[in-house]
Amino acid sequence: MTELLCHLVGDYVLQNHVMADRKVRSWGWAGLHAVLYTLPFLFLTRDVWVLGFICGTHLIIDRYRLAGYWVRFWGTGVVGWLPLRIERLLRR
Repeated sequence: MTELLCHLVGDYVLQNHVMADRKVRSWGWAGLHAVLYTLPFLFLTRDVWVLGFICGTHLIIDRYRLAGYWVRFWGTGVVGWLPLRIERLLRR
């Protein structure tokens, strides 16, 4: 639960509209957001490798909009998404 709170603070409280808009077009903005996103996780760990992993993975996920691909692939947010996904897989 604490990890979820850190995620929500980092992604929604510490990110402004400009950052959210520009992080997908600029490594600088994406990097700034990733660093700010990682700050709340300091309450959970001081391990530099863990914090670097959190920051680095979030940087890549946000810069390339990978979460959007994940949502579209699984169809989450669509009523009946699981049966539709299974049907698509079975057609292949």
